[in-house]
Amino acid sequence: MKRIGLGLVVALGIWAALSGSNAQATHYYGGNRWLGWSVDWCFGNSLPSSWQTQYRSAADTWNGSPSRFSLNWYTGSACTGVLNSAGSSNTFTENGWPNDPGMTINAYDQNGYIIRKRSWLNTDFAWSTTMAEGSSMGSSTNKCSPSCDVKTIILHEFGHWVRFTHGGCDVSPKSTMCVDWKVRRSINSHDSSSLVAIYG
Repeated sequence: MKRIGLGLVVALGIWAALSGSNAQATHYYGGNRWLGWSVDWCFGNSLPSSWQTQYRSAADTWNGSPSRFSLNWYTGSACTGVLNSAGSSNTFTENGWPNDPGMTINAYDQNGYIIRKRSWLNTDFAWSTTMAEGSSMGSSTNKCSPSCDVKTIILHEFGHWVRFTHGGCDVSPKSTMCVDWKVRRSINSHDSSSLVAIYG
């Protein structure tokens, strides 16, 4: 597993240079980044075991980008990012999104670097692991109808892990960050090149 220590002061100049390249990143990039080129993630206790293959496939899809950045699956419990599921009566309602199928919570240090991520899928919605590419998952007023695709939504949530915001409906093919309720099981070249612009 790759780990980048926070004490590598000699590399700060490189990181600063990479931060300067953010202007070339996608217009739906939120401007914050990890201090380093990888983050470890693990499964939370509330995650259905049947979803784990989909989560790992989503991480591998992002890792297929030519960027040096990687999402590393960690089998321990002390990981930087955790993927969970929770009903909307719990975590989703507490954070103000009771009607959304997915949610990611961010934490930053005093310099604005990302230091932690937590993502959840809402078990109050219907879910599938076998939906076809391009099929409908409903609409903004009828979400996950008839169901939502696990890999599509977690692929989108991993996009939030690299601080991509909602957008990318105006590029072709559309970004995984585009919220138009279509199944997307891959990232597009725009997402990939933007990750390269941010992390090299």
